[in-house]
Amino acid sequence: MTVLLTCVFAAAGLLLLWLRGLNRTARAIVDGAAALGFLILFVLSAKSVLLTLLHGTVYLTEVHGFLRKPLFLLSGAYLGPYVFALIAGTAWSAGKQAARHS
Repeated sequence: MTVLLTCVFAAAGLLLLWLRGLNRTARAIVDGAAALGFLILFVLSAKSVLLTLLHGTVYLTEVHGFLRKPLFLLSGAYLGPYVFALIAGTAWSAGKQAARHS
């Protein structure tokens, strides 16, 4: 199962990397979706921490409800491959530049 998830994660990241390279519009859509996903993750996290503090409860007892929210799961599922795509794209570009200069 871990190997399958790793392959899907890598394939999704490479797809996003390819989409970002198509044109400026595709890059704007992919990057905009990532910005929206980050905003959703941040707001849900902040809300969970705020409610925990207001209710005076232990965070570990309430974190499971936060982790099961569909928007949290969708945002995280998008941001993981997106960040992988950015790192892979940067590494690929750096490798190509290094090869040209040697």
